[in-house]
Amino acid sequence: MKTFFQIFIFLILSEASFGQDFMPMIQKVWQNNQQLAAKDFEIKSAISSLEEAKSMYGPSVLFNAQYTLSTGGRTILFPIGDLLNPVYNSLNKLNNNNAFGQLENQTINFLPNNFNDIKFKIQQPIYMPDIAINRSLKEGQLRLKELELKSYKRLLSKEIMTAYFNKEQAIALTKILESSGILLSEALRTTQSMITNGIALPSSRLRIEAQQAQLSAQIIEANSQVTNANLYIHFLTGDTVNQEISLPELPTLDLETSQVREEILQLQEANSIMALAVKKEDQFYKPSFGVALDVGSQAFNFGFSPYAFLGLNFEINLYDHKRHQKRRDAAISNMQANSANQKQVADQFALKSKMSENNLIAAIDQAHTFASRISSAERNYKDVFTKYKAGTAGYLEIIDAENLLTSTKVQYALAKFNAWSKWSEYLYDTAKLDIP
Repeated sequence: MKTFFQIFIFLILSEASFGQDFMPMIQKVWQNNQQLAAKDFEIKSAISSLEEAKSMYGPSVLFNAQYTLSTGGRTILFPIGDLLNPVYNSLNKLNNNNAFGQLENQTINFLPNNFNDIKFKIQQPIYMPDIAINRSLKEGQLRLKELELKSYKRLLSKEIMTAYFNKEQAIALTKILESSGILLSEALRTTQSMITNGIALPSSRLRIEAQQAQLSAQIIEANSQVTNANLYIHFLTGDTVNQEISLPELPTLDLETSQVREEILQLQEANSIMALAVKKEDQFYKPSFGVALDVGSQAFNFGFSPYAFLGLNFEINLYDHKRHQKRRDAAISNMQANSANQKQVADQFALKSKMSENNLIAAIDQAHTFASRISSAERNYKDVFTKYKAGTAGYLEIIDAENLLTSTKVQYALAKFNAWSKWSEYLYDTAKLDIP
């Protein structure tokens, strides 16, 4: 039979082959998390906004129909009779007839009455710098939403791994306590036999039974921790089936190149968006140019009189009392402040990554120290138990030996899963986990 130390060494040597993928469990968490689903809808909204910005390069067609009735309002006198009647009179005299009748002066109302206007309006931008800036802005906002989503996914990944390690720790503690219960039962049988043979006093049995009762209480608490850990994992994954992952005894330090944390990328993207404000003010004197075409009909009394109207729109800023320059200066200051903040955040993450690496190394090294300690505690218990059966060791010695073995195993379980917890923090702080 392999000793604990041999098994320990075997598992340590096989750490390099650790390839268990947490992704199936992590993906269930992603699928089950409602806040993540909300962020996904925000991304879809940002995509739609980007598509809208792209569509602004194309033409727009508007149909408009108006019918107006009016009375009163401003009028203008059009003296057509005073202008033409003298001429008509002269022509009638020359021709000796009344071919040209008399005209009345006209009063024209500014408000059209019984008038219909039906048209299609087509507009096509030719050169408008603000459209390109708006598109770049929407692209930047979409990238920010995607980075926010990835950042939250990374946090959830760490959360489920930590929860899983807590569950495994509780299970390991339960098994250790149950194993100790077996040892105490064996010691109790031996003690009962010794009492029967007059070798030991009944008080020794009572002391071991008290130790068993205390151990039973600890097992109940450990089982409760397992139940609660499972409940939390089920809450995160939405899956009521217990998922088992085959872990090596201890994690290894992943020395592959780390990725850039999403928080830093978000600051970089924010800087790019701020640069668009500067670019917008730099284009203050650039013109805007577009084409508009109206095709329709204007007539009175529901008549039809078609027309077409083509317009060229040209607009250029000439002067705004340096307001655009002040906006540009403010945008540059915001960029500089964001850049300084970005460097500070990058340095903080670099420090945190190095500290997480050191914590992981220390946790692994601490767990390694338990191999010889557990082996020594096992040998000590076997020796004391042998002496106890022979009557050369007291019941307090067997209880102390059992307590030493149990506490050493418990301390190792805590150290082991502390190393795994530090490993999940290390993956999170260094952004080594690939997030799609």
